[in-house]
Amino acid sequence: MLTGTASPFDDFAWFYDRHWAAPFEQWQRPALERLLFPKIPSGSTILDLCCGTGSLGRYLTALGYRLFGIDSSEGMLEIARQNLPEARFMLADASDFAIEHCVDAATCFFDSLNNLLDSNCLQNAFHCVYSALAPSGVFVFDVNTGAAYGERWNRSACEVLPDHAFFLRGGFDATSRIGHTQITTFRRQGEGWRRADSELRQRPWEIAEVERMLRSAGFNDVQPHRAQEDLNMSGHYGIGRVYFCALKRG
Repeated sequence: MLTGTASPFDDFAWFYDRHWAAPFEQWQRPALERLLFPKIPSGSTILDLCCGTGSLGRYLTALGYRLFGIDSSEGMLEIARQNLPEARFMLADASDFAIEHCVDAATCFFDSLNNLLDSNCLQNAFHCVYSALAPSGVFVFDVNTGAAYGERWNRSACEVLPDHAFFLRGGFDATSRIGHTQITTFRRQGEGWRRADSELRQRPWEIAEVERMLRSAGFNDVQPHRAQEDLNMSGHYGIGRVYFCALKRG
């Protein structure tokens, strides 16, 4: 559990909600329609781990699902509560949480689990999700494999808009297998501008090691689906991305 720990996503949350959340949520709908929705009826309760600002939650609740969101960033959750006041949210780390009532399904998207840089943390996250699921519950999530951290990851970008400006610089260290994105934003506030600097770090996870950790956590039906090759999801989001569907047998 978290006890007031600041997150690198706190100052970055408004930018994430404005530029990244909705495009990714819309792009990944075919994966949800194929892997998640056939397994749980409308009205089921879904735990959205690393829920961000609630973009996916709005889509799920519009389809009749009940949402319980967990995120380690209070900045993200502040926006999520505004976007989705009917849902429940909890501030907690993905690798250290427990909920009172079990859920029918769990999700975790937008390579959120790549932000866990240590294998013990990822293993703990899988244990927490397994404990949170009811018997026959399903866990659907995505990770970026090493193929995702190629040429595009080493690019820079900037844009200046009337009310804000941002500068992004990415890089991937093949030796440490750690990718980083440095983000500087300037946001107009009254007559001035507020600067914020964040650094997001990720580690690629490969199919075999994710499968092994899921089975160690108790999942006994694990199916990986490559976004491009298996699900025919085109575009740069799909490069090196793998969706997993893991079932908790009753």
